[in-house]
Amino acid sequence: MGYRLSKTQAKELFQRWAKTYDMFAPRLMEGEGCFSDTDIIRYGKVTSPDEIQWDRKSDYSFKEVLLAVNETLFYFTEDNTAVPRGPEKDILIFLRSCDLHAVKRLDEIYLRNGFEDFYYARIRQRVRFILMGCRTSCDSGFCVSMGTNRCDFYDGYVKPEGDILYGDFKREELEPAAMEGGDGPGGDLKAGCVKTEVMPDYVTENKEFVVGLSLDPVLYGAITYEPTSRILSTVVKPQELAPFKTGSEFWDRYEKSRAAGEVLPCEDKVKNIWLGEGAGIWNYF
Repeated sequence: MGYRLSKTQAKELFQRWAKTYDMFAPRLMEGEGCFSDTDIIRYGKVTSPDEIQWDRKSDYSFKEVLLAVNETLFYFTEDNTAVPRGPEKDILIFLRSCDLHAVKRLDEIYLRNGFEDFYYARIRQRVRFILMGCRTSCDSGFCVSMGTNRCDFYDGYVKPEGDILYGDFKREELEPAAMEGGDGPGGDLKAGCVKTEVMPDYVTENKEFVVGLSLDPVLYGAITYEPTSRILSTVVKPQELAPFKTGSEFWDRYEKSRAAGEVLPCEDKVKNIWLGEGAGIWNYF
């Protein structure tokens, strides 16, 4: 069972979360882009749903929260060594389904890969994850092909729709119904929130695929007089492939393929395009 909150109630919920958690989400960093006078989206602390970029992809990964770019491992003097204290608060990270699947890979590397990384484990056990749904695929997305477009191992899910915020929470301490009283504009969240059915949004298809083709090195060498041992590759959109879809079993395998990056071996030459062993399909970036 989920909840429906007004904009005022949603802000009140975030304010109450902020008392217990440091919240990190993709936010717009104005003037902090890679070039002069450019903006960038990356993970930073938030205290309100209005600060979060719900429909834009972050330029940097959420893992900056789990794996600090710079971190002091220990202090030492002549006689003593001390490990710095860990985070003072628990942490809420707002992220997408593909990111949550990435967390599972990070856990395998840092927690179950022969030995446990002390610094990662210390912060990981204090992290809670809030899922951000995706209605459409991002331009460079390939989550559907990789099976990471949906997940059910989140601690909470939130979805804004206009002035309404929908939420579904698996941890009781995150639920609005667990938060009685309050002097803020949201008042008593337990009394004011409306229970309703909430299901996470997820992507069902990614954007168009392309086929990666190797140019015939012999033909290329005959035209350019460059060494024939050099194999070049190119990327072609599906609508540009029609003239070449003749006389080869490669295209049958291509039409049936659904996995991004799948290699489709073929030695045929079709109208000056050599479908070499490196031919395959990739998500279009």
